[in-house]
Amino acid sequence: MPDERADPAGRLPSPGLVLLVAALVLLIGLPLFPLQEPDEGRYADIASAMLRTGDWITPHLDGIAYFEKPPLVFWCVAASQAVFGLNPFSARLPSALACLAVLVLLVRWAGPAFDRATASLAALLFATLPLVILLSRVLLVDFVLTATSAAALLAAWHGLVRPGADERPRRVAIAAFWLACAFGFLAKGPIGLALPGASIGAYLLLTRDVHRIGALLRPDGPLLFALVVAPWYAAMDALHPHFLYDFFVEQNVERLTTGGRFDRQAPLWFYLPVLAVGCLPWIGAAPSAFARVVRARHVLGTTVAGRTRLYLACAVLAPLALLSVAHSKLPYYVLPILPPLTLLLADDLALRFLPRPGAAIESTRGARLGYLLGGGLVLAGAIAALVPLLGDPSQLASLAERVPEGLRGESVHPELLTQLASVLRRMALALALLAAGLLTAASLVRRDALRGALAAAAGLFAFSLGWAAMLGAAGPIYSSESAARLVLDNARPDEPVICFGTFVRGVPYYLQRPVALWYASKAEFGQDIGDDELPELAFQRRPEALQRFVAAHASVLVLVNGRDDLEKLAQLLPDRPRVVDETAAYTLLRYGH
Repeated sequence: MPDERADPAGRLPSPGLVLLVAALVLLIGLPLFPLQEPDEGRYADIASAMLRTGDWITPHLDGIAYFEKPPLVFWCVAASQAVFGLNPFSARLPSALACLAVLVLLVRWAGPAFDRATASLAALLFATLPLVILLSRVLLVDFVLTATSAAALLAAWHGLVRPGADERPRRVAIAAFWLACAFGFLAKGPIGLALPGASIGAYLLLTRDVHRIGALLRPDGPLLFALVVAPWYAAMDALHPHFLYDFFVEQNVERLTTGGRFDRQAPLWFYLPVLAVGCLPWIGAAPSAFARVVRARHVLGTTVAGRTRLYLACAVLAPLALLSVAHSKLPYYVLPILPPLTLLLADDLALRFLPRPGAAIESTRGARLGYLLGGGLVLAGAIAALVPLLGDPSQLASLAERVPEGLRGESVHPELLTQLASVLRRMALALALLAAGLLTAASLVRRDALRGALAAAAGLFAFSLGWAAMLGAAGPIYSSESAARLVLDNARPDEPVICFGTFVRGVPYYLQRPVALWYASKAEFGQDIGDDELPELAFQRRPEALQRFVAAHASVLVLVNGRDDLEKLAQLLPDRPRVVDETAAYTLLRYGH
């Protein structure tokens, strides 16, 4: 039976209320800012191309076959776009729903493993993790991967961890594990199987339960996995004979072993500060939670809660080790670690603040450490309160002029300064709300640690809304919408468009048609594109291909980002173009009549 902890004052919100508040906060923030570069514009274009062309097998970015990711997330985004139209809300909705799915899975896991109070805490903690706040309203493959990984971990827990030594493994739950891993494989490839597989594998090796290892590896589970995964991969191999090598070897094996063509190398300890900062202030309970597992390792198997704690520790440490040895690293790769880590932290906090009836409250020293770490965020909020002093664009311009010219580069466009001023004002407000919640938490934690934790959570929820508002102001700076608007407002029917220099990935999405590229790299599309393979879409840095393309059309629009690219383009195309329009970042030129 799960542990029953007391909450006599009724201070914890119910799991349902936490889910409702989290859903409202998430959904409100989705449409507040345009799609950002590079990932959101890229994935939204791939999904909309499926709707536009009817090709649901081969993902296409800017009309070019895209080999870097499997299709599950693109299918989800395309379905959302079919219902809600082409807009930021529909593009981001699958990520938000995946986040809410993780919250539901945590509640359904914590209840039978521990109790209802821990379920409420787990949902509250996950919804207010800074990493979750920052990434749950962004179109990324990784939140869908996080949901499939959490589902696989929960299914393996039901099938192999929850049953006692005298109980048989549960075949339906083991089948659900393989099914969830299959969807993870369709979301991001082998990592969708590797992360949950490493977790349950580490647990079974530690417990030396050969019988359960055999139950996990019975042929029916892998066969179900293959039945779900194989059709798409086989179809892609039939359509693109070099796909399997490009995807599995260069996109996965080489990223793991050498980093491949991606400049994402980082030291082994890279993810430790990411987790430390991304899980503030709750990460303060981590030393106590892992110490509890180590201290009780000899008796963990005697109760469901004990086995669950060991399993959760394996589900954090085994994937963390796998991600750390990989040469290609990005901060959001740790998202699949957060659900088991959150549940482990929630269990520790519940044992400290919500003891079983008649039990003594444990020392809260470890939990207070979390609020000391959270003090860094309080300080950041206090400093951010001074940011409005820089909110006047004229003051920002004056500050920019003080930067040495060698460091400043090109002069700062006034439009950019105005946008930056708005961003800074909203950032100050978001951090001030967070600081208020954490300061309240600090004042309450000595007298009532639970209410202090709830105050910190309220501050993080407020920061979540403020963060969405800040992104709404920052959107024009980092979005490709302004670049696409230049073309949409000036392009003639069927007039070709060239994106010269940097590929602005959201432009074909907003235009709903491909643009020609100066260079289509393998790092972008996951495949090598020959010099003459796509003459209307990729010039592959060949001046003669660019010149032939421009000469073949009565008029051509060229989108250029930066003075250096303008100068390079002038050398390649001696005809003098007409400047059609420009923004702070982009210049639109027309060659021809």
